[in-house]
Amino acid sequence: MRVLIADDEERICELIQFLGDFQEEGMECLPFAKTGKEALERVEKELPELLITDIKMPVFSGLDIAKEIARKKLPTKVIIISAYSDFSYAKEGIQAGVSDYLLKPIKKKELQESVRKIKEELTGPSLETMMKDMPCSHLVSLSKKYIDRHFEENIGLEEVAEYCKVSASYLSTQFKKELSLGVNKYISGLRMERAKLLLAETNLSITEIASQLFYYDTKYFSKCFFEKMGMNPKDYRNSLHENRSE
Repeated sequence: MRVLIADDEERICELIQFLGDFQEEGMECLPFAKTGKEALERVEKELPELLITDIKMPVFSGLDIAKEIARKKLPTKVIIISAYSDFSYAKEGIQAGVSDYLLKPIKKKELQESVRKIKEELTGPSLETMMKDMPCSHLVSLSKKYIDRHFEENIGLEEVAEYCKVSASYLSTQFKKELSLGVNKYISGLRMERAKLLLAETNLSITEIASQLFYYDTKYFSKCFFEKMGMNPKDYRNSLHENRSE
């Protein structure tokens, strides 16, 4: 579970991170957001499972962010931190779909209980249902971002689907609908681009490059490379050497 903390004062962000003790709970705390605009943009791009934000933020308030998250049907849960005990703020937060509304000064026990409750909600079938309710473009954006960071690791459709908390068949269908190619094809395309770089800038053998990119059958690697480049890896490397010698 990834947590994004948003506050225009870094010391408050650090305090929330300290009180939440997220790492101990097996959560990842993302780099802080310093404005409401940044927080909303980060939520849309990174889709963290939880946003903890001050109600009073530059550009967009915490309530504005929560309303946008609800309007766009993003899966991110929201905890709002506020110095205002006025019920109207809490009521507006509830209407915006906020998961919890905590008052300053922040109490460690209250924060941790709130986060644990949300974590429990985000396990099992409920999270998968929520992810399926998310617009296709957001699911594909989340999966692409994960692939772009991890394509040099041994991942495929199953691992990406597990990260996105949806079934492999559902992700495959939505990915193809949005990009007109499958998840594994997208991963293969990124690996072929990396293969081009390795062929051009290293002395690694074709077998070593194939293995590094998780193609343990060199013939199959060469076939995939040919489909992408119109020539096999050996000819591609030779063509680069010929161009440099001219």
